[in-house]
Amino acid sequence: MTLNPFTFDRPLPAHALVDRAAELELLLQLATSGQSVRLSAPRRYGKTTLVNALADVAWNAHEMIPTVVDLSGVTTLDDVVLRLTRAYERGLDRGRLRGVWRALRRRGTGSAQVGVPGVGSLTAGVGAPQQGSGLAALHEALDLPLRVHERTGQRCLVVLDEFQDLFTVSDGLDGVLRSHLQHQSASASYVFAGSQPSMMRALFGDRRRPLFEQARAVELGPLPAPELADYVEARLLAAGRDGLVELVDALVAVSAGHPQRAMLLAHMLFEQEDDDPEALPAAIAAALREASDG
Repeated sequence: MTLNPFTFDRPLPAHALVDRAAELELLLQLATSGQSVRLSAPRRYGKTTLVNALADVAWNAHEMIPTVVDLSGVTTLDDVVLRLTRAYERGLDRGRLRGVWRALRRRGTGSAQVGVPGVGSLTAGVGAPQQGSGLAALHEALDLPLRVHERTGQRCLVVLDEFQDLFTVSDGLDGVLRSHLQHQSASASYVFAGSQPSMMRALFGDRRRPLFEQARAVELGPLPAPELADYVEARLLAAGRDGLVELVDALVAVSAGHPQRAMLLAHMLFEQEDDDPEALPAAIAAALREASDG
């Protein structure tokens, strides 16, 4: 049994990025030059896959320490701090950099608890804050790029994914962030990634907001049809489903370049018989049923 190669229910892994070569190159250039970026795209448009690919290439090509923070659904300061510090811990979990994280943990304020899987909790200077210490712990976590740079001389790439969700915690957190960002030109490059383009424009385009004009705007559009068709066709051929290849261009046209919808359609097409003349209409109908709740 050949497994269906098309996943539509979660972001694709970085190595499976469909095209976006121009966007990836632009983001890398901006990050290596120290320019902050706001990356906007509707939900399920491939934004998370793109920033994970950016983190990989920034490390492999430039040794920028990747810190990808998923802020989706965050509701408390404690949760924000925990997600930030765990992202730095993951970014530093490589070779000699593991010792950097241990040293940072030892030399903090002593007011935080770091959970270590399988071991329990260790009192340390960086990690999830104790009750009532959230804002102080947030300031400490936002200072981590400076502390990492002092020990390594390396720049951090800090990606705040689903950035707009930060404001469900407090509307003033962009001011707290700005107070740190303005001192980190040599130690960190920031990517503010959001799936509500209108809110992202308001956060960075309103003169009254602390982050006004603090990041270069990059917006993701639909995937180009030729590259998307090549991606789908290659996976059908690799799976021995040659009989479906002639339907790829029509499938891509139906998807209108929407990354997740294209993967959903391709997933449903893969479930059809190669010699079925109604394979594409059946795949479209199945995709519509699958997406009907949304």
